[in-house]
Amino acid sequence: MKRYLNFVFISSDWLHYHRREFTKSLSDNIISWGDIAVVEAPVSLTVNLFKKFKSRLLPWLKGNLKPGRKDDGLVFITPVILFHIKLWEVSKIFGKIDCYLINRQIRSFSRKYYPDNKLSFWFFEPEHYLLAESNKNSKIVYDYYDDHEFNYDGSIKPDKVRKNKVLVMKADLTICLSKFTEERLSKYGDNVIYLKNSSSLRSFNQNKESNVDEHYSFRSNKKLIGYLGTVRNWIDFSFIEEVLKKLKEVNVVLVGPVLKNVEEEIQRLKKYENFFTIGFVHPDRIYDHIKKFDAGIIPFKVNNFTRSVFPNKFFEYAVCNIPVVSTNLPELEEYRNDIGYAKTQSEFAEYCRMALNGEFDDKIIRNRKNAEENTWNINVSSLNKILMAKFGIV
Repeated sequence: MKRYLNFVFISSDWLHYHRREFTKSLSDNIISWGDIAVVEAPVSLTVNLFKKFKSRLLPWLKGNLKPGRKDDGLVFITPVILFHIKLWEVSKIFGKIDCYLINRQIRSFSRKYYPDNKLSFWFFEPEHYLLAESNKNSKIVYDYYDDHEFNYDGSIKPDKVRKNKVLVMKADLTICLSKFTEERLSKYGDNVIYLKNSSSLRSFNQNKESNVDEHYSFRSNKKLIGYLGTVRNWIDFSFIEEVLKKLKEVNVVLVGPVLKNVEEEIQRLKKYENFFTIGFVHPDRIYDHIKKFDAGIIPFKVNNFTRSVFPNKFFEYAVCNIPVVSTNLPELEEYRNDIGYAKTQSEFAEYCRMALNGEFDDKIIRNRKNAEENTWNINVSSLNKILMAKFGIV
């Protein structure tokens, strides 16, 4: 039986990728029949001249992004393209040129390192339908972890809907992280499954304690409400502001990179003396930061986009044994009795107060159990059986 080489496309470089644990668990589970090559977000010879030059183009120029390099037990390839996936939306010609370049580099990589393997491709966004078209003789998996048919504000993207339908129909398997997207995408094809977002318990157990105290010099003796994750415009900052107003004796910290589209909101919150931000932290250090929190919050907007969001930070908070307070996200409804599940700003602030006062202690125990029963290793083990059937592995 020939082994498969699975080219798993990701949305960033490996360091900043939010599904690292899923990819590592996938590699562990398919080891008997397949290998994984992680395809990082391509380096653009045009766009990266002006944007992210130091983090994207400069490492390539220095020779630090050579195909075949290894990290976390995985092998990596970072394609170099002329344009950028955002420009594929402007012109299909840009996309076809970039896809040609990506395919040439992938074929060269596979011939050099895995000459006897069959190829499969794991895509994550509708624009990848162009890559699917040019690799129609290979197995295609669509890892639909974000709902690309909607903007962060919940408005629909008609062009993405069309392309999304094409890719789902071409894929041998489409993986959805929400029941909402599974139900909708199932109308496009019969190869759509639901795979619940899961906990990174292995990563937590392997985490080596490090000193992050220098980031928390502001804390004094106050209790700390924390958010860990990218700070972007799917956050409802009015919920955070309500906490700052109602719980002045408590500090609130947002840990993660702040995107430009929310800089104005962050500046507005900085007028409160009990509000703080910490930028990007290394993935190996996230649990050290969460352990500093007395409560973890998920203040996401509730709209058509977030209907499909199951925040992984729910499990990250849970394994650190801290109480969780969230807006009423549909994907978290099954846990509404185990968290502060708030519809309004006032409810959100009140649940934070209750969590800090020890009124959620029984919920903490149940959430830890939820995390232990929903690890990536457990859920990807089930996925592996489906993959073996789709790929014809006996």
